[in-house]
Amino acid sequence: MWTSLYKQRWFARSLLIGLIANSVCIQASVAQFPDSAASDDSPPAKSTLSDSTQITLEEFRPRPQLKVARTDVSQASFPVVDVHTHLFNRTRHDPKLLEQIVAGMDANNIAIEVSLDGTLGDRLHQHIGYLWTKHKDRFVIFTNIDFIGKASRDEPAAWDCNQSGFVRHVCEQLKDAAAKGISGVKFFKQFGLGYRNADGSLVQIDDPRWNPIWQTCGELNLPVIM
Repeated sequence: MWTSLYKQRWFARSLLIGLIANSVCIQASVAQFPDSAASDDSPPAKSTLSDSTQITLEEFRPRPQLKVARTDVSQASFPVVDVHTHLFNRTRHDPKLLEQIVAGMDANNIAIEVSLDGTLGDRLHQHIGYLWTKHKDRFVIFTNIDFIGKASRDEPAAWDCNQSGFVRHVCEQLKDAAAKGISGVKFFKQFGLGYRNADGSLVQIDDPRWNPIWQTCGELNLPVIM
């Protein structure tokens, strides 16, 4: 009991000493720097810089004064894989742009790029032809699922995802895509944030309706990223 009482007294005394010391420090700071204690309503201090020495942020170009060894890095030390590219959105299947991209990959030691714009159906076939006709060893393709189709974006009830047979059709398309050599499936952020059910509510990513899609991806050894 006496030990516990001693500890309580020691803690109270230490706390009191700390509060006193903190108060003294604050008073000393105010005495030394009276301007710091001024209210927020006080006018700001005038700049000591003349108009001729003031510069804008755009003109501010500080020069480092520390002299150390410098290494200019122009490319990766080892061949790397760029796992996040949108090669359809970037090129719209322009052959000249593709050659420029490959030249840039060579210059930066990028061995492989992963295109996340594969989609399904006819455009996947076009994307495969675009990337793999001359550079099959440089590109990996992930496919995507079109939840809307050709319907108006203002009419969710008409979207493909709300029609009977949608999931079955997607599973068949995934099997076809896997047979063509695609490496995975990419779900964009609209899945959960933009796609809607027929009643206008947001599609839930764990909706049991999509279970056959996940099962098919597993059977085909297709990783899913989202």
